[in-house]
Amino acid sequence: MYNPESGWMVTGASFPRPVAQPVIFTYEELKDPQSDLTERILQAYGRDSLGLCCVSGVPNYQKYRQALLPKIHTLGNLPPSSLEKYVLPEAFYNVGWSHGKEKLGGGRPDLGKGSFYANPLFEDPGELDPTARERHPACATPNVWPEEVSGFREAFIDAGKLLAEVGVMLAGHMDKACQAHGIKCCSLVEATFKNSRLCCGRALHYYPLKQEKTQNVPEDSWCGWHNDNSVITGLFSPMILDAATGQPSTKPKDTEAGLYVQNRRCEVLQVQLPSDCIAFQLGEAAQIMTGGHLVATPHMVKGSSVPDVSREQLAVFFEPDWDRVMAVPEGSSTDDMVNAGANIPEVPHLAKRYRGPSVTFGQFLEDSFREYYNMKLSVVVGGEETV
Repeated sequence: MYNPESGWMVTGASFPRPVAQPVIFTYEELKDPQSDLTERILQAYGRDSLGLCCVSGVPNYQKYRQALLPKIHTLGNLPPSSLEKYVLPEAFYNVGWSHGKEKLGGGRPDLGKGSFYANPLFEDPGELDPTARERHPACATPNVWPEEVSGFREAFIDAGKLLAEVGVMLAGHMDKACQAHGIKCCSLVEATFKNSRLCCGRALHYYPLKQEKTQNVPEDSWCGWHNDNSVITGLFSPMILDAATGQPSTKPKDTEAGLYVQNRRCEVLQVQLPSDCIAFQLGEAAQIMTGGHLVATPHMVKGSSVPDVSREQLAVFFEPDWDRVMAVPEGSSTDDMVNAGANIPEVPHLAKRYRGPSVTFGQFLEDSFREYYNMKLSVVVGGEETV
């Protein structure tokens, strides 16, 4: 548990954790520009929030979820020789296939999940800027697609566009909530959707844990503690599939597996995403641009103790353009902003990654990648770091 006086959190505490209920909006109320959602937006994303909300009743959601997520399982089980064709080190593994490139504590490769990255809104996000790919290869490299998985590209794009459709409506209500509370920030709709080509979709295949590891599952066995860098991240509710067949698992579910967040009150809470809802998690770009009035929360994914099941999910990170200057709003304090969230040892402090009011989002991303990488090369032992 996190101690606010020492700034230290002891990981590996016992499970189960309390289950938190996210704020749920309906698609129809988000679609209505006259809806007054101000207080519920702050309940979802304010300083004492989960940093996450859900949206129900989204047209075509179940159709697109069923079309894409089983294909992620197929992709993750292709032979390495096929997947290797889509590994792009020149894009820092942020386009195409990535497996084992992220690091866990002590510099161990993260082999628990494989990811396929693509921009669902722009096939070549850097095509309007001839210098973008050279300056920001992780953001501006054109998509590649796995030809071995029939329909994957189309399903991925359909799903990403659906999340964008709902995300822009949600961001509009976030703008209204900020205005209602006198927060002099830029429009999140304009910064994230109208004036940005930076949108990172990530198809996630979480491999089944090995038999010997299912008896005592580490808390972050499927995904370690981190904050998103985005403005908002759209999430499909995950599917738990039979690892061998790719069909829905008929085994009893591990109720402790899944998403966990930590709030400012030092509570680690489980968040169960309803299968009929999409979710939107707040990222640090929104925290910066609102001066810390909206806050990103650290989160992780605990693996399933049920053997021979995999987890399939889609996340789409909606972000400002790489050259967008990330200044805090007038009247806001940088110090207050970087300390608005739950600062835990597993997440590099925002003060180390935010250079100041002239930093661009592309620079902020690069600084964040570097700090996370350097942190994962260290092992935290008894409150001291040893490399």
